[in-house]
Amino acid sequence: MSISSSLSNELLKFNSISLHDLKAKSGLMIRRDNKYVLTTEEVFKFILHANTEYDILKIGDIYRFQYLSKYFDSENLCTFNDHNKGRRRRIKVRQRHYVDSDLHFFEIKIKGFRNLTQKYRIPFKPLDVETGGLNSALIDFYRETITEHYGEGWRSYGLVPTISVGCERITLVGKAGANRITLDSNVYFTNEQEPNKVQLNNNKWIIEVKSPKGKTNIENWLFRQGHRPISLCSKYAMGVNLLMKPKYN
Repeated sequence: MSISSSLSNELLKFNSISLHDLKAKSGLMIRRDNKYVLTTEEVFKFILHANTEYDILKIGDIYRFQYLSKYFDSENLCTFNDHNKGRRRRIKVRQRHYVDSDLHFFEIKIKGFRNLTQKYRIPFKPLDVETGGLNSALIDFYRETITEHYGEGWRSYGLVPTISVGCERITLVGKAGANRITLDSNVYFTNEQEPNKVQLNNNKWIIEVKSPKGKTNIENWLFRQGHRPISLCSKYAMGVNLLMKPKYN
């Protein structure tokens, strides 16, 4: 049996949690995030260890979900450069499509002091969005959110679409507490301006541990296995580097 088949079999052994119960238990709109990059074999060991502490999100019979995110940035990639420079105050702006449930959200992720990430989002209908850009309601939400979070003095950028990121995601939810883990595989990037697609090695998984305090038992286990959080590990930044080959400023 292949390692991928063994991994799938182990995931089926997890107790499941519904989307409704996940939202009630673990919204995590304010959180700390740590990202790791693991191979499929390492993910298999990770899953074996996580089984007793985590449930798996299932909607119907599905536990692997397709995500597609379109990111927006300024014409000179200010949000990308803020991230690349590790600025404590930085943002990401995207439209996210939860493909399996056909839900769409406009999301703003704001990084602040003490490495806290705060996410704001509103639902939208694709037909209400102008081709290639944001409509006035989404622009207003973006500007109001930035002002509310950072104050009048912080700049907001004019936004244009840059790249899209797709992946297959598995979500684990802590049995105790509000911890959550996402496991992203089959990650790919596309550029709308210059039609192009790049896919990450299928043996590479991006693991994100999300928690209120930023330190969990599962991360202590990862540390003992020799894995460390990867700073500035952003799928958006990966895609920009691969597709747009930006000049750093």
